Amino acid sequence: MFKRLSESLGKAAASLHADEGLRRGRLLLSWLTAVGPGLARQVAPAEIRGDTLELVCSGPLWAQEVLLRQKEILARLNPLLEGTPLRRLRCRPGRFHPVEPSPTPTREEPYPWESVTLDPGALERIEKAVAEVQEPTLAERLRQLLVQLERRRQVAFAQGAIACGACGTPTRRSPCRTCRREARARRRRRIEQRLAREPWLTGPDLAAEFPDLHPAEFLTIRTSLRSRLEQDIWAMIRALPAGSSLPDGLRARMIELVMLSTGLPAHRLDARHVRHALCPTLARAYLDDHACGPWDGKPAARRPKTRTSPAARDYQARKPSPSAESSPSSGSRGSHLNRRWPEGAPG
Repeated sequence: MFKRLSESLGKAAASLHADEGLRRGRLLLSWLTAVGPGLARQVAPAEIRGDTLELVCSGPLWAQEVLLRQKEILARLNPLLEGTPLRRLRCRPGRFHPVEPSPTPTREEPYPWESVTLDPGALERIEKAVAEVQEPTLAERLRQLLVQLERRRQVAFAQGAIACGACGTPTRRSPCRTCRREARARRRRRIEQRLAREPWLTGPDLAAEFPDLHPAEFLTIRTSLRSRLEQDIWAMIRALPAGSSLPDGLRARMIELVMLSTGLPAHRLDARHVRHALCPTLARAYLDDHACGPWDGKPAARRPKTRTSPAARDYQARKPSPSAESSPSSGSRGSHLNRRWPEGAPG
């Protein structure tokens, strides 16, 4: 059984509590149709209260105009609205956004490529491309599109554009923007593949092969590879039962992540590099060779939030004690307040 789309939309809007907004939008459109664009610029509907329509007008003269034409406006407006029929109009001055009719696009002058006549060679190429399409309607639309594209190409060349050296598209600079974007994407894929094969390579190492490689671009590519490796590692380790040994493929992926993070080859890595590059859970899983995680009831050991460097420890050792700073003999600011002046001294 088929239902009207308006009924389904009304029920859906009511379930989403959007029926009030739809009713207001319908009221604005109906008001424009009922009173016309002239009065709609000066008076706009605000809300419906029972059988009364509250209006906002730009001045008292327009409020008087609405009240004089009340019966005529209600006779035109009620058939366009749903629900309780309106019986009264009430106006109050205020600011509002006038209801404007949608402008109809008009084109006085034709596009410059509409008057271009194609040469027989271009028409032959278009017909050869369209002949491969079996559907008549689709073939006709494709023919119109190709003719328009060819006309625009000729107009662009006549206005000073040059042909892209890669794809032949008219452009102000060769290669065109699309070809440059594709070249950047291919170059980034090459860098990703190179870094995936040798994850210990650093930015200067890749800059020797790719001279225009920027450090920020290298960091972006390395971060993207690290994110993918971490996702793969977590997907593999979550599939293992707690306490089971790690497969060789998983351990290899974890070592790739460590090399990518530290910039060191595999033969120079040790346990401290693993703990530095991996999170505590993954580091413990790799070093102990068993699948572990928060789900097995063993919380991972966390690093201390603050570390004291040797320079900071030496500074703390040489720092004077608070008692020495507060003594009268010290030259710190405010120490003169603790001194006792002799009798008869000024102040």
